[in-house]
Amino acid sequence: MSTQISSAEAIILKVGQRGDWLIVLLHTANGMVGLGEASQSTNDQATSACVYEFGRVLQNRKIENIPSIVEELRASAHDHFAAVALSGIEQALWDVAGQVAGLPLAELLGGSHHPEVSVYANINRGTVDRSPDGFAASAKRAVHAGFRAIKCSPFDGVEFTSCREPGAWAKIALGIERASAVRDAIGTEVELMVDCLYRFDGLLALQVATALKPLRLAWLEDPVMCDDLDGLRLVRTRADIPLATGEQLHQARSYWPLLREHLVDYLLPDVKHCGGVGSMLEIGHAASIAGIGIAPHNPSGPISTLVSAHILATMSNAVWLEFATAEVSWRAELLEPQERTSKEGAMRIPHTPGLGARLNAAVVEAHRK
Repeated sequence: MSTQISSAEAIILKVGQRGDWLIVLLHTANGMVGLGEASQSTNDQATSACVYEFGRVLQNRKIENIPSIVEELRASAHDHFAAVALSGIEQALWDVAGQVAGLPLAELLGGSHHPEVSVYANINRGTVDRSPDGFAASAKRAVHAGFRAIKCSPFDGVEFTSCREPGAWAKIALGIERASAVRDAIGTEVELMVDCLYRFDGLLALQVATALKPLRLAWLEDPVMCDDLDGLRLVRTRADIPLATGEQLHQARSYWPLLREHLVDYLLPDVKHCGGVGSMLEIGHAASIAGIGIAPHNPSGPISTLVSAHILATMSNAVWLEFATAEVSWRAELLEPQERTSKEGAMRIPHTPGLGARLNAAVVEAHRK
């Protein structure tokens, strides 16, 4: 049974100082609604305008061959905002397709290897007190909530353009102190990741990696820019520490240099920014062949989290899914059924058609911008 698209809608939900959530709704002529997320493009208004434009282009179009539709639209996605909007549209297309087929998205994408995916807590967005004690308190709360892996981004105030100027090392040292406080707070049985947010050049990244080595990190994330292959090679060859990167890259082909040289242990594609569902699948399968793990970048809302979980469930090399904690108190209530993680730090893949969740209209209206 084919389904015709009637319109696309963009809803911005007020979250906080680190950004809002942009939810995409794709409406069909027979009353179905597909959900996607297009957050963190850096300009929600521009991205929303692109969502509505794609909706007009797709009006009365039948949902039959999603990859073909996406490739057709990609030809007109000339900037980053359009590309992120297109990802949200694609997610919503797959949600509708799953509803039509009566299948969960993971099954529609090739079948699930895992009934649930492991999630780790990104405590950065919810940590208001940026002292070492504040980071430690956030980490303790996340462990108490059941997370068995914690990620922090401790290098506030350090910028790539000024990382070698006088005074920069004091900020770096404070970041190392924050990460050490988190390790002390969570103990040795909980995994710890540190995100550098690509603030360093290769030599400085090597110094930071060496200083952090006693913390026994699960990975050091984005020590240099994703496309700084020389910097990655330096840290890879001289620091005995697992590396992860990839959130900045767009389109599957951008990941090939990292895979070809085995420069990282984990790839972190973001479904909203890497080219969408199809691109993330392509990246994941290529990484599997190269023996590299997949841990999607996802400091996002519940829709992106749910889409990423379905995709990750199809991958044999799935490792973790990022989960932003403590941003807003109403996060779980945004979806019906409510978003839940287990006491073991995992998210179960819904067995119901499509994404397996709908928006709670009352929560949407309470927090809509």
